[in-house]
Amino acid sequence: MNSTCCQTHSNMTYVCGYPNTIVYVVDEATGNVIMAYSGDGERASFIKLVCDKNAVAARMDAQGETQDLQGFYWFTLTTRCACPGECRATTASPLGPGNDAGRPASTIGAGLIFLFSLFGLKLV
Repeated sequence: MNSTCCQTHSNMTYVCGYPNTIVYVVDEATGNVIMAYSGDGERASFIKLVCDKNAVAARMDAQGETQDLQGFYWFTLTTRCACPGECRATTASPLGPGNDAGRPASTIGAGLIFLFSLFGLKLV
């Protein structure tokens, strides 16, 4: 399964993020960049990037599924590479438009834009 995030329950696997559905947004309250991925149509995952210039290794923390919106999973990635100018990308991103589930990118984008506005986030 080509996915960024999966949920397993009772021998079933659900996709909560396909790699080529990534959208970058900014949390206007904190200034943190959030990587948002859409999944199987009922799930999505969000990874908040937190700058720590003293971090030796990256740390991923799972906050889990939101209480008020089922199917939305939140994570925090704390790393020095989330700090402006600390790390450089060495290759171009392989991510492109569309998604593995066959839904048009515009449908996913419209849903994510609604969700971003609900949480006070802004597209980058």
